[in-house]
Amino acid sequence: EIEAAVEAGDLTSSDPATDAWFVTQLSMATFHHYAYVTPTDPITVVAEQLWAFCLRALGGASNDG
Repeated sequence: EIEAAVEAGDLTSSDPATDAWFVTQLSMATFHHYAYVTPTDPITVVAEQLWAFCLRALGGASNDG
């Protein structure tokens, strides 16, 4: 999906395979962390923050301005 988004001009990843690995690892680490602690924010907020971070890291534009 990252490769398709790069081809469509929506992302600027120079290495989609490695970026996909990093996104997967970060997502798993975040999920693992919140499996053992009580979040201070609703989990939906945490998920939105995680995906917004990943989108920015891949050179995508956010939908919130």
